[in-house]
Amino acid sequence: MGLLSMRPDRFTPAVVDFGRQKEWRWLIAIAFYFGGLGAGAFLVSLYFEFTVGMIVGYLVVAILKGGAHLSYLGHPLRVWRVFITCPTSWISRGLFFVVGFLLFGLLYLTAHFDLPLVSLWQKGTWLGEAVKVLTILFALAVMTYSGFAMAYSPAIPFWNTSLLPLLFLIYSFLGGTSLILFISHRAVIPTLEVRALERLEIGLMFLVIFALFTYLLTMLSSVSGAKESAKILLIGKYAPAFLGGVAFVGLILPLIIGCHLYFGSPSEEGANIGLAAAGFMEFVGGFVFRISLLLTGTYRPLI
Repeated sequence: MGLLSMRPDRFTPAVVDFGRQKEWRWLIAIAFYFGGLGAGAFLVSLYFEFTVGMIVGYLVVAILKGGAHLSYLGHPLRVWRVFITCPTSWISRGLFFVVGFLLFGLLYLTAHFDLPLVSLWQKGTWLGEAVKVLTILFALAVMTYSGFAMAYSPAIPFWNTSLLPLLFLIYSFLGGTSLILFISHRAVIPTLEVRALERLEIGLMFLVIFALFTYLLTMLSSVSGAKESAKILLIGKYAPAFLGGVAFVGLILPLIIGCHLYFGSPSEEGANIGLAAAGFMEFVGGFVFRISLLLTGTYRPLI
């Protein structure tokens, strides 16, 4: 057959089966998770003026989030180069946000102690308020940038939605609240504030369930790549981890336990056991949620 007799559609790119991204895996999931958990704990503690919780949240971001982020970026002595690519790389922006949070968060924490020169940014001074505002802004950036980093991926339609940063923000507040609620039962904090933390935790769990349901429903009604990823989570390879680990273990069971602790009258020992169990399950569910999204990021390549 000659070239002139060939049909035009022979030159149309063939669509092959869905591919799955392999660049962002466990290290990025760890960095995303502990960044949200630590920054969320810091902000919740800041609102309740719970210094121990702020210190714990700060250390989670500095050690666990920072360590995983630096490990992913590679050679420690070359990390400075990421700041050059901040305008174009969300991973680089993420490290910038972490550094900003650690800097201003440390200044804010030192204002709670009687140290030399700290009086310059003590609470109530204009400089102290500026440090507080910058700490909050950088903490929010650490909590949400991972969602923006994933949403800024048009090749992976399951991530390419403005719902993702919001979902990461809510999940970060939930994880931070759970961590601080667990700590608060072992530190000096008024009972009224513990009750407020319990109400916040229950409300955030309902909010996460609603946001997660909305996100999945939107993806199932979206383009084929997004549908494929949603199906992998709901009925495919990762369905047991997502439905069992994220939905049941990470949300439904902690919600039942949380409601029982709040509306019931458990003993102190029972409350501590319940909080420990619910907190652990939420931590597991929060991490499985992030790694599940990363592992199911599919694209449809052309050849």
